[in-house]
Amino acid sequence: MYCNNDIEIILAYIKEQLIEYKSVNMLPLTNTGRVREYVRKQCFGIVDGNENANQAKSYRKRIGNLRLTPD
Repeated sequence: MYCNNDIEIILAYIKEQLIEYKSVNMLPLTNTGRVREYVRKQCFGIVDGNENANQAKSYRKRIGNLRLTPD
């Protein structure tokens, strides 16, 4: 009985993820992948798959300014 419940939970989770990501190929392989995707969307202003050009340009400029110095 316990094993059956585990399997049902896993199957429900997989179905939920397939609905969210639309394809098995698009599923993040790790939780880190989920975090990276979230941060990328926030930094580039990605909404509904479209990048906010001004926000993306600002982000790229900020990243370009983050250069390490010998000090």
